[in-house]
Amino acid sequence: MDIFALLGVPVTYTPVAGTPVPIQALIAGSLQLQPSGFSSETWAQQYTAEFMLSELPAGSPAPGDTVTYGATVYTLVAPMENNGMLVKWVVA
Repeated sequence: MDIFALLGVPVTYTPVAGTPVPIQALIAGSLQLQPSGFSSETWAQQYTAEFMLSELPAGSPAPGDTVTYGATVYTLVAPMENNGMLVKWVVA
């Protein structure tokens, strides 16, 4: 079974310049970000959103695009991972 069908939530993906699209996403909270280098202390906690690239509009994802889940709107800030099928972004 598809991980997005099992654990994903329905969201509305809205490109900065485009039409909103309903998709499934994985939204995770309390990601502990650490600075690069030798420090081992957590310096921030952040949310991430993960999508299947095949569900996104052409030219997406991009900084400033938004994901709406319920009444919460997350803004895409920076990419974390992209394996050509799935993409994970830090959101604010």
